[in-house]
Order: sequence, then structure tokens, then C-alpha cells
Amino acid sequence: MSRFRLFWTSVLAALALTLAPAAPGATPTRAQDHVAQMERHYLAMMVFHHQDAVNMAELAEERATHEELRELARAIKDEQRQEIATLREWLQTWYGETPERALPMGPHGPVGGMDEGMMGMMAQGHTAYLGRLEGAAFEQAFMNLMIGHHAGAVMMSQMVVDTAPHEEVRSFATDVITKQSAEIAQMRSWLDQWYGQPPE
Repeated sequence: MSRFRLFWTSVLAALALTLAPAAPGATPTRAQDHVAQMERHYLAMMVFHHQDAVNMAELAEERATHEELRELARAIKDEQRQEIATLREWLQTWYGETPERALPMGPHGPVGGMDEGMMGMMAQGHTAYLGRLEGAAFEQAFMNLMIGHHAGAVMMSQMVVDTAPHEEVRSFATDVITKQSAEIAQMRSWLDQWYGQPPE
């Protein structure tokens, strides 16, 4: 589990490098370019982040033993699939890019080494890990992993919620923060109720 948390910590660190405020004294044009870049990177990384959640939720929809958790997994899968399509459409319409091409890049390649191949490999690792589990072990692992995953989405969204140039993105980030924070609280409550794992 620790390598999964390390992965998304690296993703957040990479995004934080690109979402740092523009340098003091930057010209209006450079400042505008900076916030547009922030938005592009956020949209691209959320596509990959959402796809990872969809993959895990598909497993939980099949394997979770509690109906409440299966319903949550189904909601995550359906909602985030729709959001992936929207994020891709925004990237193409506003920036003429795919998520793969819009990932943060530095002079020596992807910032933090987080290219689409690495993200895909780690996402496969999540589902492979969960795929070896059943019953209570699966539910506990899924909820703990999804809590950390949601926390990453909340943190990324907090970086752009007040600064993204498009109102649609600011609204989307607000929704992510609100909905996924509520889902984190719900999963923590279930972990406590069902398995005696107290909330952090």
C-alpha cells in the first residue's frame, strides 16, 4: 500500500511545481499564460487520476460484500467516467490537446517522471493488488486506498479552485472537493463501523 501512496504523493508534488503562483512582477500576458498552463495540467492529471478510480470502483462493484459500498463504487464509476469525457472535451476545445500531451513537462521530460506510461502502470498495480483480495480484506483495502486517492483529488482541486481561467473548471474543482470529501468521511465511518478501524 505504501508505494501507492508514494505514487500519488509524487503526482501531487509534480503538479505543485507547475501550479506555483506566477513570479511577482510577471507581465499580464505571462500571468495569463501561467494560469492557463495550470488549468491544462490539472485537467490532464485528473483524467488519469479519475481513470484509476474507475478501475478500482469496477472491482469493488463486483467484490464488495456490503451493498452500501457497492452502491458507492457504482456511483464513483459512473460519475467519473462521465467526467473523464468532459475533461477530455475541455482540453481539446480550449487547448487543442489530449491528456497525454498536456501532462506537466520539464526540460528533461515529464515533471516528477509522471508520464502517462508510469501512471498507467501504477493504476494497473492498484487493480492487481485489489484483485488478489476478497471479502473483508478487499473492502478494507479498497476503502483505505480510495480514501487516499480521493484525498489526492481534493488536494489537486484546491490548487486550482480559485485560479482556473474557466468557470467550468472552477465549478468542477469545487464539486470534486465537496463530493469526494463527503465520500472520504463516509468510507472512514464504514471502516470504523464494520471493521473497528477508527477514523484518522
